[in-house]
This record gives sequence, structure tokens and C-alpha cells, in this order.
Amino acid sequence: MSRILIGPLLGAFIGEFLSRRQLELELRLKAALKASVGIVVGSLVGNVIQGALALATVIVFVVTTSPPLTGVGFLL
Repeated sequence: MSRILIGPLLGAFIGEFLSRRQLELELRLKAALKASVGIVVGSLVGNVIQGALALATVIVFVVTTSPPLTGVGFLL
């Protein structure tokens, strides 16, 4: 797991755990775990979307700036 992901993961867990002091220990742990899982899932989904957008950007760049391929038999 990336070090960049550990900080927000622990921060969400500790912050949620400390903010729910009125709940029982088990419910506090469940809420804190849900917040931590949300951070992980959100980060992973965000990275996948960012990668897809980067790939789309490269594809559009290559298609729009490459010279036309005329006279190449196997691509016709």
C-alpha cells in the first residue's frame, strides 16, 4: 500500500473514531472502518479514472497530430 494512502487512511479512522465518542466501542470502530474503506475505494476509483483520462488524452493527441497514412497497403 502506498505511503500516500496510509496517511489519509489513518486520519479518517482516527478522526471518525474520536468524533463518535457518544457511541459504544464496537459502533465507533465500525464507523471508523467505514470511513477508512471509503478513503481507499475513493482513491482507487479516482486513480483509475485519472489513468483512463490520461490514456484518452494521449490517444487523441496521437490521432490528431500524426500524418495521414496513405499508400500503406495493410492499413487500408
